[in-house]
Amino acid sequence: MISVLVIFLQILLAKPEPSNVRDKNAVAIFKDGSIVGHVPINMAPILYQFLRREVNKAFVEVKGEKVNRGGGYGLEIPCVYRLYGPPRYIQRLKDTLEPLIAAGHL
Repeated sequence: MISVLVIFLQILLAKPEPSNVRDKNAVAIFKDGSIVGHVPINMAPILYQFLRREVNKAFVEVKGEKVNRGGGYGLEIPCVYRLYGPPRYIQRLKDTLEPLIAAGHL
């Protein structure tokens, strides 16, 4: 018996959303030109600053099904962020993110 698992990855674009009235640091996630979600609020300001430079790009790779853990987080979708830019900007981003991840804030 042969078993086959097919996974259809979705790669979505993340861009700053400066016109968002609820969060000036919002980063929207787009699929086919429409907003389908946002980067979590605790990570959005960091990515917003990174993405302000046009040379930097962010993509979101969906890794699972949506879940709702409650607690006001809304629907969450497991994903991996793919960040691209010149080495100096990537290094700055790493220097900012690593301590936050180590402390359990992200």
